[in-house]
Amino acid sequence: MLAVAGAAACGDRSAGVTDPRTPSDAPSAAVVPGIAIGADSNPVSIARGASATVNVRVARISGFTGAVTLAVDTTGSARGIRATIANATIAAGDTAARAVTITVDTTATVSTTPASVRITASGTGVTTQTLLLGVVVTAAPTGGAFTLGFAGTTTGSTVVVGQSGTVRVVVRRTGGFTGPVTFTADSAGRPANVTITQGATVGDTVTLNIAAASGATPGNYTVTLRGTGTGVTAQTLALPLTVSPVGTFTVAGPTTATSATAGTTVSIPIRVARTGGFGSRVAFTATGAPAGVTLTFDSTARVGTTDTTVTLRVTLPATLAAGTYPITVSAVTPGLAAQTTTVNLTVAAAGVGFTFGSPLFVGNPVVLASATNVITLPINRTAGFTDPIAFSSTSTVSGFDVSVSPATRNGAEVVNVGITASGDLEAGVYPVTVTATTTGGRTLTTTFNVTVVRNNPSFGFQFVGPTTPLTVRAGGTTTATVTVQRISIIAPTAYLNVTNVARGITVTLDRNTTAEGTVTLTITADATALPGVYAFQLTGATERGVIPPLNMSVTVTAAGTTTTGNP
Repeated sequence: MLAVAGAAACGDRSAGVTDPRTPSDAPSAAVVPGIAIGADSNPVSIARGASATVNVRVARISGFTGAVTLAVDTTGSARGIRATIANATIAAGDTAARAVTITVDTTATVSTTPASVRITASGTGVTTQTLLLGVVVTAAPTGGAFTLGFAGTTTGSTVVVGQSGTVRVVVRRTGGFTGPVTFTADSAGRPANVTITQGATVGDTVTLNIAAASGATPGNYTVTLRGTGTGVTAQTLALPLTVSPVGTFTVAGPTTATSATAGTTVSIPIRVARTGGFGSRVAFTATGAPAGVTLTFDSTARVGTTDTTVTLRVTLPATLAAGTYPITVSAVTPGLAAQTTTVNLTVAAAGVGFTFGSPLFVGNPVVLASATNVITLPINRTAGFTDPIAFSSTSTVSGFDVSVSPATRNGAEVVNVGITASGDLEAGVYPVTVTATTTGGRTLTTTFNVTVVRNNPSFGFQFVGPTTPLTVRAGGTTTATVTVQRISIIAPTAYLNVTNVARGITVTLDRNTTAEGTVTLTITADATALPGVYAFQLTGATERGVIPPLNMSVTVTAAGTTTTGNP
């Protein structure tokens, strides 16, 4: 039967959830929204020491749709009756029942007269409704009992001499028995210097604490656990117990030094040797590394009971000086002395990550006083090195200026060194030094000589090369324009030629003689040409002498690669 308290009934207990009056005798006043509350069973009978659950339902009437909050109150109930409600808030639109759990303590008075548990339902804008749920307390049934078993998959316990452990036991109560169970360990079968005491109880699970003193004898034992309760027969449970010796462990690193290069990470195995049954976990630390070196162990920096190695990872900065560095590894576990070992790390200086190639010219490059020549300088990166490289060059000779373009390269294969000689610079050989610096601070230099010649009228001409780098695909063709600039009227004709052409490319001229002006070079890369920088030289002569040669180069890219300015 559903017992109900309704808004229209003004709190009376009735058999419905709406206004019980018929339309004929109901007043004509406006309908007032409200709520009604009822229980599936009322009253309910519960034995001492037991619990019962009653479903409580709320009905919304006369247009009310809001949320409803339930509350229980046992302050006016008989002693020993408690009540709780699960999920007391009923959201708008929720029509599900709520479970009220009523617990009768073993101290409650048995009576055929129901005690009342007050349950209220409230909502915004409606009158709070109250349901009095009757509870009849009956005597606890006779013949209760309990059984014992291990929790989960536990089948026994192991404890190390000088240490402690636990085992969890589940109490399964039947026949109305709800009382506590007290545990002891029979002396028969329990090894000397081993104690078993009762710990925390959570629900039906009891934790037993096992302690083996330093005088305990290692071995395998069967201990009888005894559980007792009021009014029930005592029960026993056989506990297989292993007492393990203390045991110990040692750690050791490699017998020879570990080699590594600055700027890399190296892994060093640390061996763990266990003796005497030692099976505990071990925690590791490492000290003694030079500044900038990072030392880390496996993700937990620990090893399990069966592990025999742990990995020490050493990360070295690129700036670390070459040398041998000792690192101390310490290992600890509760109850035992710390163990240490020293590993030696031999570090080689980091490589720069790239090298300079030979400048793309034959002999010393030549620059005419009051003119500029551009020398192409290859950059050869080692495998995996992609850092940006900054280039610089300075000149201490007045009138002899050197510049590098671009100043920073991320992945290019060449840089261009521009050399400008002033008109009053003396003829001679001048050294040029280019310095390259990585982001890690490593540097590399290269030096080559440049020959400066004066404006000798016997030359008659000078070459002015293209201002942008030349690029061509393998199997493709590109062109370049060179200006043949007259500097004297003594030599009427310049005779041109292309020499020192690298294998893999072909270079032709649109004409071999000129009085002055421009000539067009057609550069074709073989289909089998490998990507890289290919050099060649434009030379010339007059009736009076040799024109200073123009050193040129072209970058060949892989077939199918898109290159700016090429077909």
